[in-house]
Amino acid sequence: MGELLGVWATNELYLMGLPPRRPWSLVELGPGSGLLAADMLRVLKQFHYTEGLSLHLVEVSRELAEKQVMNLCGDRA
Repeated sequence: MGELLGVWATNELYLMGLPPRRPWSLVELGPGSGLLAADMLRVLKQFHYTEGLSLHLVEVSRELAEKQVMNLCGDRA
């Protein structure tokens, strides 16, 4: 599902005339473990739309926030 949303987002950014590497924001409310965002980012990266991306995950659970860090940052956390 996340990869499909990544393809959709890439298409919408392109149709809006936003070239790759330009600043833009992605906000996910209640991201759970962060796997949806990770899947989206994998697709967006192929088209260089992660280079200007500011990702905001709105999460109230400390436990889930820690999972998000591991799923999105891995060893870089």
